[in-house]
Amino acid sequence: MAYFHFECFCNLTYDKELTYEEVLEREEQLKLSIERLLSESEAVHIDFVPLSDNLQVQCAFVDLSPVNWQELCADMAQLAVSGIQGRMVLLDRNLDEMQICFLAAGKPTLARLPLPEPHIVQSTRKLDINIL
Repeated sequence: MAYFHFECFCNLTYDKELTYEEVLEREEQLKLSIERLLSESEAVHIDFVPLSDNLQVQCAFVDLSPVNWQELCADMAQLAVSGIQGRMVLLDRNLDEMQICFLAAGKPTLARLPLPEPHIVQSTRKLDINIL
């Protein structure tokens, strides 16, 4: 049985101003570019689910260092050109933390959310989010 330490989800949304033809054209290019970037980052089980106004992507990583995650986010942000924006979530298999990346043209915004143990969640009302 394969052991994947991280699961990644990505959702890219198209602006409503884009025509159906523009969405289809961009979506095909996005799929090729995303698959290349994820493969270079050693992602496996890369799945695409196109929906009406967005493209969902899911994949897994055996291992992914924080530096490689930041590089992947920076590369993915380059795909968020005019008319496209998105977000990515990287979830640790042990549910120790979740990393979030907001994709917009230019530089990504990264955040890390440590996930507390269940007994801690019951005793607190607020979770701190660390913006990187």
